Amino acid sequence: MRKKERRGQQRSFWASRSRKTQSGTSLVEFGLLAPIVIVILVGIVDFGRILMLQHVITNAAREEARIASLGGTTSEVQQKIQWYLTNSGLVTSNASITISGASVSTATGTPSIVTISYPVDSVVLRLIQSESTFTLTSTSRMLHE
Repeated sequence: MRKKERRGQQRSFWASRSRKTQSGTSLVEFGLLAPIVIVILVGIVDFGRILMLQHVITNAAREEARIASLGGTTSEVQQKIQWYLTNSGLVTSNASITISGASVSTATGTPSIVTISYPVDSVVLRLIQSESTFTLTSTSRMLHE
């Protein structure tokens, strides 16, 4: 009986030592993988934000090209774009807006073209390279009715 107890004691000693080693290994693995997982998650959020910004400026260009094609003036279209961007949470002073063909007297079939450019600062690009700002541009063209 005495030998069985020693074996049991030896097993528990080695089993507890194995668990401690595993715990340390898990901690090292977590330390190595956590920064990579965090960068991937930040990248997903950053990409979603950039996609949302592209959608907002595309929609603003399309909506205001429609107003311009129905006879809206350049100042009316400019004001509507600024209103749309402000309500979407964007800073209108950063946006570059170009409007052509918006006039009440424009002939039917003449295109109205609205172009909006907006600079975007990417968090992930800032981590990877020094230049992290790029410009999103959207152009919408509609014919006067």
